[in-house]
Amino acid sequence: MDNLINYNLLRQAVESGIIDITTIENQIEEMQRKEFLAMHDQRIWKAEDGRYKTYLNGKNGRRLITSNSEKGLQDKIVSHYKEQVESPTLDDVFNEWHNERLKYNEISKGTYDKYVNDYKRFFGDSKIKNHKIKHISEDELDLFIRATISGKELTQKAYANFRTIVRGIFKYAKRKKYTDMSISTFFQDLDLSKRMFRKVKVDPKSQVFQESEIPMLIDWLNKNPRVSNFGIILALQTGVRTGELAALKFSDVEGNMLHVQRQEIKYKSKEQGKLVHEIVDNCKTDAGDRFIYLTDSALMTIQKIRFMNPQGEYMMTENGKRVNTNVFNGRLKLACDKLGIPPRTMHKLRKTYGTTLIDNGVDESLIMAQMGHKDISTTRKYYYYANKDKDTERQQIENAINF
Repeated sequence: MDNLINYNLLRQAVESGIIDITTIENQIEEMQRKEFLAMHDQRIWKAEDGRYKTYLNGKNGRRLITSNSEKGLQDKIVSHYKEQVESPTLDDVFNEWHNERLKYNEISKGTYDKYVNDYKRFFGDSKIKNHKIKHISEDELDLFIRATISGKELTQKAYANFRTIVRGIFKYAKRKKYTDMSISTFFQDLDLSKRMFRKVKVDPKSQVFQESEIPMLIDWLNKNPRVSNFGIILALQTGVRTGELAALKFSDVEGNMLHVQRQEIKYKSKEQGKLVHEIVDNCKTDAGDRFIYLTDSALMTIQKIRFMNPQGEYMMTENGKRVNTNVFNGRLKLACDKLGIPPRTMHKLRKTYGTTLIDNGVDESLIMAQMGHKDISTTRKYYYYANKDKDTERQQIENAINF
């Protein structure tokens, strides 16, 4: 209401001649001019030839500009910075968009670093990133996307990450009125053949621990008692993500239930100049905040952890220091090496857990709840792999084909 009153008063003042609109426009222009000149941090000097000179910083380094008058030089400086502000490059827009998301907590620091690395991977050596975004046409963007898929041999999964960044940049640019392109319509019309993408042949046996390997792994971990080893067993017994495992507290155990409600994230700290492992009070997804049923064996594993860590707030604490995600993967690799089985990551334990639940006929709604998935199709598509030995598989066929 106040804005409407102010607007009406201003309109009446202009219409009645109390305020000269031209004067206001000139004042605004002069204010903007001062702001652009304040952005220039290079020395301005009058050379021996009487001309005024300074340097402007650009994408290709510094360049010298000159003018017969100081005002003329200032006009060139203002034009340069006005162009930068009002017509940013694709690279400028990415940084502006990405920093805004971090500022307003739309993404975590770890996600911020991931997008920066992905951006460098997809756009790092491209010319398009230095183009003014308002001048980038749909045809140019189309060719860039196809060339990136082909030149960098992207898989469909990598392309999905690439597309997310492109969409984010251009949606932000349109909101800021840097471009008129509708990126949603562009991608609807973009026709890409599946043959363009690099095929990845995945050995199903490498995605999960085989049924004969699981007891071997658990036995070795139990015979080499330490908190991190018991943590690996607990991950196999509960299906928790590694970041969730590293953030567990003993207070999260409520009877025979485990409340998963926080995670460890990793990001590069500019202040410390190194990778930082930090606990945050949220999960990877909304469905990730969940209660997991603890089996008797899982409760026994937690008892072993408590025995070795009687005073710690966080379950995964060794020698007074919280165990981070990198340590778990290192310990699991060591266990695989000692057992002479193919090395696998902690994420493969989670896949093994999901596969085991599905193979044993657990209700789909319960599987989703245990895994922290919103849709059972996610579990079946990305977390289900055959892990039965040949004899078991053969017996299953014998039992099925009994005619």
